[in-house]
This record gives sequence, C-alpha cells and structure tokens, in this order.
Amino acid sequence: VLLAIRIARDWRPGDAFPAARLSESEGFAGLDGAFRFGRDGVAQRALEVQEVRGGQTVTVSVAPPNFKAN
Repeated sequence: VLLAIRIARDWRPGDAFPAARLSESEGFAGLDGAFRFGRDGVAQRALEVQEVRGGQTVTVSVAPPNFKAN
C-alpha cells in the first residue's frame, strides 16, 4: 500500500499508471528492509541477517534502507 501511495503522488487522474516506477533500481523502504522489483518482475529483498549464538539471536548485518550501496 505504501508503495502505491508513493508512486501515486505524481500520478495524475486519467494518465496511465506509471508501472516503470515499480522497477526503480534504488528500491523502496519496506517494514523488513528494502525491496525492489527486477526487470523480470521478481521481488528482491535486502533483509537483516541474524545468527543464533548461545541461545540468543545476534544481528550480523542490519537491513540496508535501500539498494544504493548494493
């Protein structure tokens, strides 16, 4: 829903939906980390990586806010 709202800000009634914006290489902020859609329409996600150490979860790598560095 938030993705549709972000794209709809620049979308004028009567114009075609700007579907090309769905594949922005920078991606979009999601609840679990950044995500984007590839040219084939498949979702790519940048998620946090955690390990279990001594019965506790430890964050190894935080989820990036976007794909700029990837």
